[in-house]
Amino acid sequence: MAVVDAAAELFSREVHASAPPGLPKLRALCEAWVSYLERDVLPGGCFFTTTASEVDGRPGPVRDAVLGLTELWHRDLRLQIRLAADLPPGTDPDRLLYDIASVMPALNLFRQLHRDPKAAAQARAALRRLLG
Repeated sequence: MAVVDAAAELFSREVHASAPPGLPKLRALCEAWVSYLERDVLPGGCFFTTTASEVDGRPGPVRDAVLGLTELWHRDLRLQIRLAADLPPGTDPDRLLYDIASVMPALNLFRQLHRDPKAAAQARAALRRLLG
């Protein structure tokens, strides 16, 4: 649990944004997330992306902690989506959250397993398509 706590502290320190609420903050948070992975802050990429796939089917305190922290992150992203008045009318906040959250495991996979030097650029392009 100490490792999970340390990873959460590092993530919150590295992935933050001081932009105005709504779409500017959402874009800034997404860019900070890509940068966090691009800079190889941790060997192996995103601790939570990697750990979630290891513990998602195993009950216990580590799974519960990773789930709780992931839900907290998703809540923060969803809040910025809801505050983003300049999204197209009819945008489904849950679907947009799903789409945004889907980019990061792909980025982690392509950077870590495939060693793809274009992975961060691909993730940024995907996020631009989602967020304009």
